[in-house]
Amino acid sequence: MSKVKVEANLAGYSELRNSPEIVSMMQKIADTALAQLGNGYTSEVQHYTGGSLPGKAVVKVYAETASARRENYRDNTIMKAVFGSG
Repeated sequence: MSKVKVEANLAGYSELRNSPEIVSMMQKIADTALAQLGNGYTSEVQHYTGGSLPGKAVVKVYAETASARRENYRDNTIMKAVFGSG
């Protein structure tokens, strides 16, 4: 067997991860989760430029109110809404 060498193109990965198409796709996933979660939850897009996550766009879904935080802590509702309950 021959050995295959793979070389990562980090600049290309960063460009892809920050592209409007990918960010839009991640936002659609977050919007679907928010529709299941109901009131008290929100989402936001963050673009990291330095530190431990350079060149990454991230969409976060989180509990905004105290009651939503309690519900998420008790039932893990955000994980279930984003990734499914099964």
